[in-house]
Amino acid sequence: MSPSRSARRGLLTAVVLLASLMAFWPMAGGRVTAEGHSAAPASVAQLAEAGLRRVWAVDDSEKVRKYDLSHPLADSPQNPVWDGARIRLFGARNEVVAFQLIMEAGPQGAADLDLRVSGLIGDGYAIPSSDAGSDDPFDYRGKSIELFSEHYLQIEKPSRGGSAWSEAASPGDRYLGWVPDALIPLSAAPGMGGAPLTVEPLSNQGIWVDIWIPRDAPAGVYQGQVQISQRGALLYQIPLELKVYDFALSDESHFDAFFAAEPADIARRHGVAFDSQAFYEIEARYFQMARRHRFDLAVPVRNLSQMRRFHHRYLSGALFTERNGYQGPGEGVGNRVFVIGLYGQVPDEYGGSMENWSQESWWAGSDAWASWFAENAPQVRIFKFLLPDEPENESERALVRLQGDWSHSNPGPGGAIPTFATHWIDDSLAGAVDIWSISANYTLPDNHPSTTAEQVQAERLAGRGVGIYNGFRPASGSTLIDAPATDFRVLPWIGWKYELDHYFYWMTTYWTDYANEGRRWNLFTNPRTTSVQRNGAGTLFYPGQDFVYVEENRGLPGPMASIRMKNWRRGMQDLEYLWLAQQLGLEEEVRLVVDEMVPRALWETSLMQSAAWPERGYRFEAARARLAALIEERYRRFAPAPTPGDSPRYVDVPSQDPQREAIEWLSELGVLEPCGGDGRHFCPDLPLSRAEAARILGRVVYGPSLPAAVGDLPAYEDFDAAAWPPETVIYAQLLRRDGYLAGCDEQGARYCPQAFLRRSEMSVLLLRLAFGPQYRPPPAQGRFGDLARTWWAAPWVEAAVDEGLIGPCRSGEPPRFCPYAPVSRREAAHFLASLLQARQR
Repeated sequence: MSPSRSARRGLLTAVVLLASLMAFWPMAGGRVTAEGHSAAPASVAQLAEAGLRRVWAVDDSEKVRKYDLSHPLADSPQNPVWDGARIRLFGARNEVVAFQLIMEAGPQGAADLDLRVSGLIGDGYAIPSSDAGSDDPFDYRGKSIELFSEHYLQIEKPSRGGSAWSEAASPGDRYLGWVPDALIPLSAAPGMGGAPLTVEPLSNQGIWVDIWIPRDAPAGVYQGQVQISQRGALLYQIPLELKVYDFALSDESHFDAFFAAEPADIARRHGVAFDSQAFYEIEARYFQMARRHRFDLAVPVRNLSQMRRFHHRYLSGALFTERNGYQGPGEGVGNRVFVIGLYGQVPDEYGGSMENWSQESWWAGSDAWASWFAENAPQVRIFKFLLPDEPENESERALVRLQGDWSHSNPGPGGAIPTFATHWIDDSLAGAVDIWSISANYTLPDNHPSTTAEQVQAERLAGRGVGIYNGFRPASGSTLIDAPATDFRVLPWIGWKYELDHYFYWMTTYWTDYANEGRRWNLFTNPRTTSVQRNGAGTLFYPGQDFVYVEENRGLPGPMASIRMKNWRRGMQDLEYLWLAQQLGLEEEVRLVVDEMVPRALWETSLMQSAAWPERGYRFEAARARLAALIEERYRRFAPAPTPGDSPRYVDVPSQDPQREAIEWLSELGVLEPCGGDGRHFCPDLPLSRAEAARILGRVVYGPSLPAAVGDLPAYEDFDAAAWPPETVIYAQLLRRDGYLAGCDEQGARYCPQAFLRRSEMSVLLLRLAFGPQYRPPPAQGRFGDLARTWWAAPWVEAAVDEGLIGPCRSGEPPRFCPYAPVSRREAAHFLASLLQARQR
């Protein structure tokens, strides 16, 4: 019998702990030279003899230029990572914390340098050293510490245009010159960014260090060392201290973010045929790296056959498991979002091209895709990308309206797929667009085109989503290389503050300038990827192989990250702090922190103002430290201590999850069920579809098994047992017959089973469950800032809040309810468990 996973982890921890202690042992008496003799670690003078004038560290939201030898944070008390002698970090379980080690060379330069990070030793637990795991940078198993050299690009001219900044918000010339961006694994070939490294005279070489804190790491302080060696002998060592807080970040991310990639460019640079098995093996590594950095990768998929053969594993989470070489954040969790027809591609089921499509083919195609997702990935949010991208004139907008009409008039299940357009809010597209994705430069009210807060509010009240794409200072952080590192970090903060539906990044692999005669750029020497002066536009990934510029081929069959990508991850992890604090009842504290870090952005700022968020990473780190202390204190006060042998029912609902008890209790009652075929995942943060809601609420009202006799039931046009599980359909029909549920259109003919259940709809259902289907609420008083008193759902929302069945989404004066926000599976468990327990009392 093989040992259990927990037993294997315990054995691994013991082995790692022993190995780490053995690695420390010779350091107590000095270093071990190549000849095996002990010698004292190098002094600063010996460091200088090796060609290095200084070594220091800084956080992950800075860009230290290659020839900046007088950086203000090298010896500043504001540097939270470096006190002149020691590196200090902090984080939560399942969080990646990072720092940059800056090696400054003297007049002679330095050569043959290597670096490792020892195991980090806590009280009876060790985080494995940078030597652990495979040398393959794309095999994440057993790998907690990763090392990269920073590759510098010469920025000669500042960026301009729609992804850059207004004159008032320009970052100036602080990021001109040789700026770091691409991150090369130290396992790459020497001379190509891999170790051993050479540092040019009077220049910097940055080393990026990622540390993933395992989910089972106990809280406490961990000690280790950063070790620099030269020609195999230990040259310099720096103490490293990591404080692990007593809480964990969720594997689910709580902000929808999807970044586009171009498969043809990936295939070309890696020298493989597109649509071949070799191509899909490489593409999978791009998806895995995206998962490690908390965004969904979006690629065009031609047909459902491709979905079944290759892409389903991205949605189910199967690709993000140890079996497939993955370990780390988001393990076992699939993508949250899927875009049908990215950038206007017409899937085969829709007709295959604009020339071959029609209303009939559009209906048939959308029905086929909706049914496939309902059967295979019901937890994934899907929408239809309307072409063309960024429609510019009336004829193009007429084409968008046509597609919107086809979508919304569809009587089948495809009619519930929301439409998505990259356009500012425009009356000429009214009714055609369900989700607006606005270029960040067009969110400014004094730009042209522009967006106002009133327009956004009106769209939300009408049930439509508003998000942004790309970036433009001061509306949002810029996505370009010559912007502060915090610009990518602040994007999730802005998403949180303004309750954005999503963030969309237009391209991560823009390695061919299709608008400039298909020119293919040398990404490692030329930061300008478009005919417009935009440094690093669309190049969030760098290819580990290059068969176009063979002199840049690093022999790594997969992607390499960038400092901008790392700062996106840092911002998304910050957002998880905000989400966790809010879940623990710290709404006011969260609001104060967010308003302090982002006083204004989007439609609340103007072209004449500077960017309002901090441009230095230490300001964000101070905010994160405040949140960490608040979360840990609240968690320890309210979270029950786990009992010995206590094992969660679901791997993604850990012991400290505030709704674990509710989820597991309702699962025992047969009301709730797993989200995947393995029975071990609940997907607590996925939105609840109306189909799932029918099944769950039906079990609450009628029991976990269908009644023996149901008689004649009213049917829905778009929800029948031929396309959906019969149990789910019958529960929906029973709930309709008995007055609990209604359809999604005015006539009540359609149910929209794939649409998400909104908080306003949940309010109605909770009241009917509590007081019966004949209940009618009193008139609304207008207590919520985002709810018109005359809107039909306002009385229901206010009554449900008064009865304690549901609460506001944001505190303040007036509070907000977020009526159109989807209800997550975790929230549904909380609401229903509270209601049922109140009944029992």
